[in-house]
Amino acid sequence: MTEGEGPVKRLWTAQQRQFALWTPVMIGIGVWVRLDLDWSIPFWGALLALGLGGAVYSYFRGKGTEFRALISVAFVFVMVGLCAGSLRVLLVDAPVLEGDFQGEVTGRVIATDRSRSGSPRVVLDGLSLAGVHTSAVPERIRLTLIDANETPRIGSVISVIGTVGPPAGPAAPGAFDFSRQAFFRQIGGVGYVRGNVEIRQLPEGKSLWLQRVRSQISKELRARINGEAGAVAAALIVGDRSHISDNVTNALRDSGLAHLLAISGLHIGLMSALTFWLVRFVLALLPTFASRFPIRKIAALAGLSAAGGYLALAGFGVATQRAFIMSAVAFTAILLDRPAVTARGLAAAACIVLLFRPESLFEAGFQMSFAAVAALIAGYEVTQGFWHHRAQLQAIHQRIFTGIIATMATSVMAGAATAPFAVYHFNRLVAYGLPANLFATPVMGLWIMPAIILTAVLAPFGLAGLGLAFLGWGIGYILWVADFVAGLDGAAGSIPAGSPAAFAAIIFAGLWLVMWRGPLRVLSILPFLIGVFLWRGIDQPDVLISEDARLVAARADNGSLWVSRERKSGYSAETWLRRNGEGNTSQSQAYKRRDWKCSRTYCLGVARSGKQIILFRNSSNKKVSEYCRDGAIVIAPKFFVSEELKTQCTVIDRAVLDSASSVSVTLASRSKALINVARATSLGGNQ
Repeated sequence: MTEGEGPVKRLWTAQQRQFALWTPVMIGIGVWVRLDLDWSIPFWGALLALGLGGAVYSYFRGKGTEFRALISVAFVFVMVGLCAGSLRVLLVDAPVLEGDFQGEVTGRVIATDRSRSGSPRVVLDGLSLAGVHTSAVPERIRLTLIDANETPRIGSVISVIGTVGPPAGPAAPGAFDFSRQAFFRQIGGVGYVRGNVEIRQLPEGKSLWLQRVRSQISKELRARINGEAGAVAAALIVGDRSHISDNVTNALRDSGLAHLLAISGLHIGLMSALTFWLVRFVLALLPTFASRFPIRKIAALAGLSAAGGYLALAGFGVATQRAFIMSAVAFTAILLDRPAVTARGLAAAACIVLLFRPESLFEAGFQMSFAAVAALIAGYEVTQGFWHHRAQLQAIHQRIFTGIIATMATSVMAGAATAPFAVYHFNRLVAYGLPANLFATPVMGLWIMPAIILTAVLAPFGLAGLGLAFLGWGIGYILWVADFVAGLDGAAGSIPAGSPAAFAAIIFAGLWLVMWRGPLRVLSILPFLIGVFLWRGIDQPDVLISEDARLVAARADNGSLWVSRERKSGYSAETWLRRNGEGNTSQSQAYKRRDWKCSRTYCLGVARSGKQIILFRNSSNKKVSEYCRDGAIVIAPKFFVSEELKTQCTVIDRAVLDSASSVSVTLASRSKALINVARATSLGGNQ
């Protein structure tokens, strides 16, 4: 930097090293355009635009016009993201059921878990559906075995009489889209089975051997570690969360410790880091070996191998792959004599994940894990002088105090970074997450992960019980902390759903705060305040309608929701209440405050401001004109309503509901109600 540079030039120069950190953001924008906006162009067209952007960048770079070159390279990476999304869609595209199927289903069990109701659930491939042409048979389907006492073993070929339909779309506009997740997992049908499960063929050979090993480990852990601790151990080691009770899940969630259940960057990072330090420590005890060989790099290879082994044991899930990539980038940096954890390393990991698993962009796990690590890197970078000073202190009590401060700082920074994502995706804000993590998270690194390693080391000698005992005690302590904190008054509160625009503004504020350098970093407060304003200003839906109008909910004048049914459609009811800021209200409670009466042919209800709701249960439209007045909301899932009548009331008829997974109606201060329709994701060419 020369002495004569102006303030703008100095500002530009100061930020130049940070521009590379925006690469995953640009790639993410391209992925969002392709997978969320569904803005599709031919793959060759995307490649052509990518090449054109590269040529423009080279031209401006050669001319020395850095700003224009920067804009062009940003466009290049947006196109890279769009290409990655398009290629991923082409690779996973598989048939999806177009309608409901009922009949014989035969397939091989490739995964097992449990449904929300506790029934066994299986994922099948190698499918045969009676009467369905092979070209229309999905690659995989997921079935809930309602009457089964035991879950079929992985690798078994089973035959059942099942009811299967296409994966459901969002339960409310803007809510979690299972159909998109199912598409990328090549699950083209979801259903249930009542009755017996016929085992056609038992597992044989090496097929799915790793999945069978994982299933057996889960069973052994639950048998040898008593109570809920055994189920949590299975979740931590092999990713099997299906046996954890709702009480434990809720306690961990309301205490801010739910992240400890998922095999995430924390777990793989702890496992690989412990392996790294243990191997390095052991090799350092051999002076001759340590003087002749690079023990730090050997330890890095051991840590990388441990991360890979943990990835395989956890089942190669999307979340574990993401965590492995983050750890692999860190250990690769050590092998290349680079700092292990840097902002550039994190950006590289994010780019790798987005290029190979672009759908991860929309997952809470991806967003929260990278936000937490980015906040920690930026936070410790800003305060590095303080930590350098603390590192010079030699007294035992000073070092202990430094460790306590570091733990608290880590919890505060990671908690603050992940809070907006938790609120947006789960409509939940935890009050005592900091003290809960302060008491529980160190136990994960200092007790539970060493106990897992100890168990693995002792298992070949038949002494695994010792390690499992330590593991059970550590998990029991964490569950005690979760239960205690979750039981405190005001431990967790529900927050109404916010708009995507509000969420995007808050994310941009976080990115600016983390990546910008210099005094202008304080400007991040502006998009943050805009996001908060947009969040608070959003109009919540006044009427919600599920697929085929099986369930209806409406907002009362006091802001609470009532639902039309006490049972069934439980996921929709839970989603609506949670997004309304009533996460602690059950469907049964919401049903008891209903303003809803039904006859054989229709149902009548009342929404906010006295607006009348009419649901026609049959296919006759004779009485539509009688009720379609004064802005009433007419729901007619079995017939079409004339365009003339639609000017007199708000109509949700067959034309709307046929392709909808849910519908919301907002009765704001406008002449006409706003109708918002959610549909299942349709990315592939077969849908």
